[in-house]
Amino acid sequence: MKEFLTNFINAMNKRKWNITLEQSNELPRIILDRYSFIPKDYMDFLYNIKSCVNANDTAFILCSDDFKNKDKNSFAYDEFEKISYAAAIGDDEMQKDIKTFWDKHLPICISVKGGYSYYAINLDNLSIVKGDEVEFEVTETIAPSFYEFLKMLSKGELDLD
Repeated sequence: MKEFLTNFINAMNKRKWNITLEQSNELPRIILDRYSFIPKDYMDFLYNIKSCVNANDTAFILCSDDFKNKDKNSFAYDEFEKISYAAAIGDDEMQKDIKTFWDKHLPICISVKGGYSYYAINLDNLSIVKGDEVEFEVTETIAPSFYEFLKMLSKGELDLD
């Protein structure tokens, strides 16, 4: 994985992404508490990458710091869940469905280019799915794994720039 991450970083730097490295062996408590399983390829990414943001600051892959509590004006890793939940106020069943969905979908990438969208790991099958506003919980499968998602991103097969 180390060689792959080096190749990924080099490819993304050529595409003008800003990547900061950091060696860590700790995952953010907030995701460990919520998600009982995190795929190894994403954990390896979190252990080695501190930030990964496109040149326009309109898309970023979620890294450890992105999961930490921030001030009210920052874009939270679970922002789309919060938006959906707020839209369902008064509908307990819908709010339950939203929570169930997000308990099984770990956000890994957020984009605000041309509207809100995200990529997440579907923890049922480890595929990467994409969701967009207005109905964030309606998704399409993009890649079979986080590793393949990074490959697609580094080759320019995903339009996040």
